[in-house]
Amino acid sequence: MKRHSMILIALIGLSALAYDYQITNGQQPGTRREVTSSANTPAISETPKGKALVEKLPEGVEGVIFEKGLVKAKSGYKFVKKNNKVMLMSTGTGGILGAGGSWQCMCKGTGNGTCEPLIVDNHLSCVRKDCSEGCYLWVVVGKAKAEILRY
Repeated sequence: MKRHSMILIALIGLSALAYDYQITNGQQPGTRREVTSSANTPAISETPKGKALVEKLPEGVEGVIFEKGLVKAKSGYKFVKKNNKVMLMSTGTGGILGAGGSWQCMCKGTGNGTCEPLIVDNHLSCVRKDCSEGCYLWVVVGKAKAEILRY
């Protein structure tokens, strides 16, 4: 009986320490299982603007408006994310995927930085994550590839 009491006291003590550890490290008790990873969901409330690297888009790019550091899909088009690339899709009859080129965010520099596409309100931009020399939005039309914006 004495041994069971000692084990019970030890378990209560460990539970109290674990509870205290959660509180002092900023986590409320009972929320451990409710936390979800935000690795794929950047916490951005508005579309980031980039620095324009060209005055106009290359020939063959269609379905977008390019102004003031933003790329926006025109009415009748929408951006569709596939892996780390973004395609422009015609929403009219047939829904042609890849109409007007494909888009990609690329990280330049050394290290393990990433650059991910972000679509907010039919605007396309890139989210920079530790790119030492910048994050670039590229468009590819046929065999032509051009840097459009720097983030």
